Amino acid sequence: MTMRKTGKLTVESLEKRSIKGLSRKIEVALDGAIAGTFGDLPVTATQCNYGGLRYWWVCPDCGRRVGVLYALPWQFKTWACRHCHEAVYASSRAGRYKREYNKATNLYLRYSRKRPEELRPFDFLSMDDKPRRMYWKRWLKIFIKQATARNKAVTFHLRAMNWAHRGCMTHEEVIRELNRISEAQRAASQGG
Repeated sequence: MTMRKTGKLTVESLEKRSIKGLSRKIEVALDGAIAGTFGDLPVTATQCNYGGLRYWWVCPDCGRRVGVLYALPWQFKTWACRHCHEAVYASSRAGRYKREYNKATNLYLRYSRKRPEELRPFDFLSMDDKPRRMYWKRWLKIFIKQATARNKAVTFHLRAMNWAHRGCMTHEEVIRELNRISEAQRAASQGG
C-alpha cells in the first residue's frame, strides 16, 4: 500500500534549521550529555558504530528524531518536523513526465560540456561528452540511462498532448513523430 501525499505545503516553502555542521557547537553546549537543548530546541544523540556521537533535533510536537526542523515563515517561529507541518517535497507531486524529464536533464547537465543556460528541451548526450578518464562501459550505461529517460519523457509529453494514445502509437513511432516535428521547426526557422 502506498502512502498518498496530501500535504498542502512544500518543504521548499518552509524555513529550515538543519543539524548538519552544528556538531561541535552542540557538543560544547551539552558538555558531554546525550540529551539537552541547543538554541531553545531539544537535541539528542546516538552512538555511532565506530565511536563518536551523531546529534539529532527532537521534534517539539511529536518527539520524532529528525535532522531538519521546519517553521512557517509567515507565522511565529514554531519549529517542527515536516510530518507535523504536513509538508511534502515538491518532487513527490511531480508527474511521470516531469520526473523523467528532470532525470534526463540532470544527467545531461552533469556530463555535457554545456552550461545550464545553453540547455534546450530534450537535449541528448553524445559520445563526445564522455568524461576523459571514464571507462566506456560506464559511459554507455549513463548514455543509455539518459536516452531512456529522455524518450520516456517525450512519450509522456506527447501522450499528454493527445498525439499518442495508449496503444495507438509505438515508442518508435512517437520518436519518429517528434523528429519530424523538430525537422519542420528547424526548416521553418531557417526560412525554407
